[in-house]
Amino acid sequence: MREEAFFCSMQSDRVRTSMRRLTLADLRSATGLVIGLYVTMHLSNHALGLISVRAQEAVRPWVMALWHSPPGQVLLYGSLITHAAVALIVLFRRRHFYMPAWEATQILLGLTIPYLLLVHIVNTRGTRILTGIDIDYTYEIANL
Repeated sequence: MREEAFFCSMQSDRVRTSMRRLTLADLRSATGLVIGLYVTMHLSNHALGLISVRAQEAVRPWVMALWHSPPGQVLLYGSLITHAAVALIVLFRRRHFYMPAWEATQILLGLTIPYLLLVHIVNTRGTRILTGIDIDYTYEIANL
């Protein structure tokens, strides 16, 4: 009976040590990977414009199928909101704001980029949602 109790306690210790708590850094890394994947796919599709608009339009449905699906939108928008929230939490938890220049630059850009992207997001997603017009690359190039 004593061996059985020892074995059970060993098992519970093993389970406890194998399950690690999710930290803010883990959450920020995971959401950063999702955002990075989206940005890579988005900019790669833009880069196809160096070949032709037809090449961009050929790939666009595949990119949209992933990110414009309900699970893709929840993943992307959830990651954007979570990533920003975690960054602000980490910033507000600081005991002092003395930091190297690179870190201040990273924080400043991190807070500025969403604001700068707002015009692009409203122009593309907002137009699609409000008017039902399919925003293709011909439309985007005409608006530049």
